Amino acid sequence: MPDALSKTVPIWCAVINLAISLRRSKASETSEHGPDEWDTTLYLPPNIVSPSEQSQITSRLQAWAEALEGSSLPLPTLQKPLRPFFLHPSTSVPPAIPSDPPFTPILCLSASRWVGKGSMDEIPSVTRVAGGTVGFEYVQGAGDDDELWGRGLKPGLFHSNKEQLLSVDRDDLPDLVDELVTEAKADAFTHAVGGMSLATGDSECIPETSATTSSLIGSYLSDHHPTGVPGPSSRLALAIGPPISPSAWLFPTSPSCSAIHYVRVVPIDKPSKHETPQWILTLTQDTSVFVCPLAKSDLKGYTHSVAALVDHVRRLVRDRSSSVMLCPGGKADLETAKRQQQQQQLDPAKSPATLPETTHQPLPPADVDSRKLILPLALALILAIPSISQPDLQPDSESESESDSDEMPETTKAEIADVLHGLVSLWPDGNPPRAAVKRVNQYLMSEGWE
Repeated sequence: MPDALSKTVPIWCAVINLAISLRRSKASETSEHGPDEWDTTLYLPPNIVSPSEQSQITSRLQAWAEALEGSSLPLPTLQKPLRPFFLHPSTSVPPAIPSDPPFTPILCLSASRWVGKGSMDEIPSVTRVAGGTVGFEYVQGAGDDDELWGRGLKPGLFHSNKEQLLSVDRDDLPDLVDELVTEAKADAFTHAVGGMSLATGDSECIPETSATTSSLIGSYLSDHHPTGVPGPSSRLALAIGPPISPSAWLFPTSPSCSAIHYVRVVPIDKPSKHETPQWILTLTQDTSVFVCPLAKSDLKGYTHSVAALVDHVRRLVRDRSSSVMLCPGGKADLETAKRQQQQQQLDPAKSPATLPETTHQPLPPADVDSRKLILPLALALILAIPSISQPDLQPDSESESESDSDEMPETTKAEIADVLHGLVSLWPDGNPPRAAVKRVNQYLMSEGWE
């Protein structure tokens, strides 16, 4: 059974139960009624987690629960505590769950057959698929690395095409997967573009905010749901899909907002070794392209790009009194921006004012990957530019001058964690990769990050 089911899920169940119990205890101190009984036991699968490891986990639960209860993450509203149950091919008797249990059952179902240590049971090398026998090589932990071997195939896409996938010859499987993934992406993009009108101000394309907001962001897709972060009155918005809690972006209605500047974030693996990296390119008068290397493949380049983005947004907020919207970008944006830059280099007399005022190039779909890419960037901007979340500061005020200086504000791990928790609570599936969060932490907390 994978660690995710045998340890991670049970630990989270116990931590959430314990955090809710802590909050209930605090509430009971101001109530006439005492705290209700609430099961906070750690339930782990027998014979899989050793007593020593169980003891180490148990000793850490209280601190984890206190950190969760004291964070900005919302605790779930549960009528009954969570309790995990474990099912795998070696399970001989299913768990006995009554019709009205005193708990919320969490079924941890694993397709992996448990192989006991020191037993004669061996890991199989063949399995039955669609009536035939298929051989395979077992690689421990490979199930957690589906991005390396899945070729972009996701569970929903698999289940909608499983008969075709299971019936095709093994040698033809990679080509079929690539074809299905490409078609799915094209369908998603067509669906997104189909909901957009290029006429600025079309009410069908505008999030449900105010008339002023609508006139400013009318050309952007409604299903990208521009949302102010860390709050609706911030100068920063993310257009990465709807958050789980209804929210909006109110800052464009402020008299101090002169314009909205769009930053389209385009991911790349690594910049070319034969050219000097350019992280910020101009697409139109109101739109920039931010070239973002992936943190896992280019750690140094990622940190340099984050620093460039912070400087760019700081100038927009300070010098132009602009608000800023981060949104997903595509290769077409990057190619267009590079082509315009080359044309300007050939004709230096061309002014940036000759560029189009805005772009009607449709946005790529706001998917999980775009959220994982953009959330750590938003984290860096919120903490590196304090005035971006303080719309009431006046341009000439001493507080804004200090907060928008080029020096990095002092930031603690607790502050970073609090802002990150707030962002992830709005888009839970956008929890950023560890490599990205680590580099943003280093950038925010160390002057010697290079």
